[in-house]
Amino acid sequence: ARIDGSHWGFILGLFGGPRRALLAFAAIYSAMTALGYHYKPDLSVPAVMWPAAGVLFSALWMCERRLWPVLLLVQVAADLAATALFIQPFPADTALLYAVSNGLGGVIGAELARRYVSPGIEFRTARSLQMLAATAIGSLAGALPGVWANQRQFDSTLGFVTQLEIWSAGNWLGVVAVVPVLNSWFAPLRYTRSELVLRSRAELVALVLLLVVATALVFGDSSRTTTILQVPFTLAAIMLYAAY
Repeated sequence: ARIDGSHWGFILGLFGGPRRALLAFAAIYSAMTALGYHYKPDLSVPAVMWPAAGVLFSALWMCERRLWPVLLLVQVAADLAATALFIQPFPADTALLYAVSNGLGGVIGAELARRYVSPGIEFRTARSLQMLAATAIGSLAGALPGVWANQRQFDSTLGFVTQLEIWSAGNWLGVVAVVPVLNSWFAPLRYTRSELVLRSRAELVALVLLLVVATALVFGDSSRTTTILQVPFTLAAIMLYAAY
């Protein structure tokens, strides 16, 4: 969880100020949004995983509240641009509801985490469960306007409840997959405890490439399983190694 409010100060020092930190957020969030569209089996079906949800949650959770409006403006702009890129002709009202849905899920999850997740530095099971509950509630509540927009935009055979389940589960999976990694990489403890310091940049690049390949294996072609590496445990193992 958010250790003592020092994440944001550390991030400012790492990127050289709030402007560069916001630019980094915009770049990472946009890339993860584009990646999320590749997890859609069809444009009318919610993504099975939405990694941008984890990026937005982490940003809202770590930064000062006064910057939330700026982060959300960047998030909305990135979502609108992604919708314009992938859905033609551009459905303005649907795109706006998609953006509202993603922002709402991030805000609710981050606010619940700030209020109710223990701020202590000890890694406790109770705190992990609190974080999972906060992000699950945010993912479910945030999915409602997006699913409603999807129902209006596309003539899908999936019912509202089914789409709601897929959308909220995809957002939650994105949070669960991305947040532990970002929280670990941007934690000041990594630079005060030798066992947490990055061992090598080459290892970091290799992990990123391995994670991309594993994600493509697990979520790319779900019609048939040809190797045990296609099971979701592969992603969990890589994420655990990357985080710790």
